[in-house]
Amino acid sequence: MNMVTYDALRKADLTRLHDALPAWRALPGQFKEIGRSYTRQVGKGLSGGDWDGKAADAARQKLTYVDRQIDAAAGEAADVHRVLDGAHETLKKCQRTLQRYKEEIDSDKNLTIDAQGKVSYDPKEESDLDAADAAARRRNYAEIVREYNSAIQKVLHRATETDETLGWYLRQDPNGRRQGFDSTGPNSFSAAREAREEASRAAAAFVKLASTDHRELSPEELKRANTYLRRHEGDPYFAGKMATDLGPRGALQFWQRNADIGWGDEERRKEVAKLQKFYGLTLATASQVDTGEMKEWKRDVIKLGSERFPDANLGSQGGSGSSRPGPYGFQIMSSLMRNGEYDKDFLYQYGKGYTHDGEKVQGLLEFDKKAAKDGSLVEFYNPDGYHSTLNYGAGSDRGMDPMAGYMEGLGRNPEAAQKLFYEKGFGVESEKVNPNLQYLLDREWPDGGPHAPGERGRGYDEFGHALEAATLGHPYDRPDMGLDRSIESTNVMRQIVQTVAADPDFFDESEKAGRQDLGDSIARMGAGYTDYLTWSIANESNSEVDVEVYNRAFGDPEQNDWKMNHQNATEFMRVVGGEEKGYDILSAAQSEFISSRVRMNPEADAVLHEAFAGNAQAHGILDGARVLSIKEEAEGNNEDKEREFSKVAEWKKYGWSQGAGLVSAVTEVALGGGARAAFAVPLVEAVTGAVETQQGIKIDEKLQEQTDEHNKKEDLEAKRERSDVLQAGKERVKEPFNAYISGNGHLTEGVAMWYSNAGSEIENAYSRGFNEVKDDE
Repeated sequence: MNMVTYDALRKADLTRLHDALPAWRALPGQFKEIGRSYTRQVGKGLSGGDWDGKAADAARQKLTYVDRQIDAAAGEAADVHRVLDGAHETLKKCQRTLQRYKEEIDSDKNLTIDAQGKVSYDPKEESDLDAADAAARRRNYAEIVREYNSAIQKVLHRATETDETLGWYLRQDPNGRRQGFDSTGPNSFSAAREAREEASRAAAAFVKLASTDHRELSPEELKRANTYLRRHEGDPYFAGKMATDLGPRGALQFWQRNADIGWGDEERRKEVAKLQKFYGLTLATASQVDTGEMKEWKRDVIKLGSERFPDANLGSQGGSGSSRPGPYGFQIMSSLMRNGEYDKDFLYQYGKGYTHDGEKVQGLLEFDKKAAKDGSLVEFYNPDGYHSTLNYGAGSDRGMDPMAGYMEGLGRNPEAAQKLFYEKGFGVESEKVNPNLQYLLDREWPDGGPHAPGERGRGYDEFGHALEAATLGHPYDRPDMGLDRSIESTNVMRQIVQTVAADPDFFDESEKAGRQDLGDSIARMGAGYTDYLTWSIANESNSEVDVEVYNRAFGDPEQNDWKMNHQNATEFMRVVGGEEKGYDILSAAQSEFISSRVRMNPEADAVLHEAFAGNAQAHGILDGARVLSIKEEAEGNNEDKEREFSKVAEWKKYGWSQGAGLVSAVTEVALGGGARAAFAVPLVEAVTGAVETQQGIKIDEKLQEQTDEHNKKEDLEAKRERSDVLQAGKERVKEPFNAYISGNGHLTEGVAMWYSNAGSEIENAYSRGFNEVKDDE
């Protein structure tokens, strides 16, 4: 605890804190007024009229959710005001008390107080007293001096406690990892002080429990440990104290002792899985704490990465421990990176290493490269009969491959992922891919999940998550946060597009086992760059075009340094769209993109013409790519080919996401087995409010009608040949165009001509894209 000093407290200017109080006092009422206004303006458009269906229901659910969130925001603001008010009153009282003490001391000619607040006896005219009286006065003043110094220290301690409690409170998020507002946190300064004291006690109790006899925890102890962690999830004070008190080695050993001893019974496995989640979340929070102790902790954890810890498995079988080597520190720490958002600098140094005080410490990437050069990574990470069981949560790798857990950690920190994969000058000065990215693309990912289906134990899912974060600018599992593209994220995306485009067999399992599992991630990345990819696809000749029109139709790619020619964009769509999941995702993204564009640009002009045509051409490429893959996979089986062709012709069935601008910033595409993949699409989040207009609602209604009509027709018609898919696709891709026509009122002669020209160009553009994918027919 760094005490507030006497001089600092006396001179502290509390004006800014005082001035903030009226604003926070007024904020709850302002939130409530916003809520009433939102309900009046948006609710009115949803409650009346004849808009019905899933989109309308979703919009009304969103309205209810927003109402609740506004109420919670008002409650949270009221809590903040009360805590700030209590802190201000306490600090002001401490200031006044110090000032009173100083005035009292200054009025006594025998007392002095220095700038540090130390009171001393400084006798005046003591020579006029005899020895006995002088001694008596010194004794009396000694007690006075002691009382003043004690009282001043109490005031400084109270001020320090207030300052730290306020800082602790303002760093809290009552909602934890969940998005939105929550008014269930401390609602007064005294409640905040008690909550902080409880956090300190809980951290001490957890450390004591984690250090008990240096053994695995009993079932009851596991539950207690999880309770401590869950209650203080997201609390930097608790997390930092817990991590530094355990120490870096102790923190790793605690997890190894409890995880790396075999799966055990079902009940224990569930509790250990919870421990991995909550312990990982807590260490992630601790990594964000900016103190000297935590900086040293992070450096030491990386340094421990290349050290092998004793095998904990033997100790659980009745022995007192094991001298047989167990996991590397990187394996232990990486398994804990699967939950939470770790500090970006720590994540980068964990992968790349660092130099401190002249000492160079290798990171995981260098460590792994050296191991790969010497032989099998499976044998390196699971040698001499040792088998890791460090991952009990998501992911099919059991913790053997530290790269998998590390990639998952990067997947929740876009800045760290971008820094690791960014390549300066790519596409301008050279075509060389970032060496870290290239190593991971070429790496023979070891199978760390012997019971995982297919090749899913190889860590490609986690690698994909890191790439999603790097390119889309949000944690891979938080598409609701929307796209956050930048020059850095676009740089990484361009590297991926060019790499995939250059290798027609990129997802071929015979070329690289498990890489097919990157497909859904790369497709989601493509969805996030639908506008830029469509820009490049539409510019077939790679020549000068009407940039202003293209930028309005597809977005301005130059602002993020997008440099991609037609051929590379087309090949990327072909390779990714040839895979079923990739095709589903990219087709849905194109559909969502054009729906959003229509709502944003309702004028029948050159911009909308290019948007419709570019979207149609992209859909044609995707359909052609999928048809070609189906023919290759069917190997002459006409029944399989017919069934899959019909799927291509009805890609719309997972739906245009009507009202997406209001309902959500993500599109969810139904995948096999009930799984759902969410992803963000450009423009969708930018059109919030557009669907609230009567015209927007009308277009959505017409689009739903068009879709329903086509669904009935497609159910009756089997698709036996490539030409059948081509014809069905040309009809399908015009649905948003036809909905736009139906949703717009009267036609003038000029607009009628625009409709005719645009309709023809949509069909032609779709055919060009479809036929651009080479076929032997």
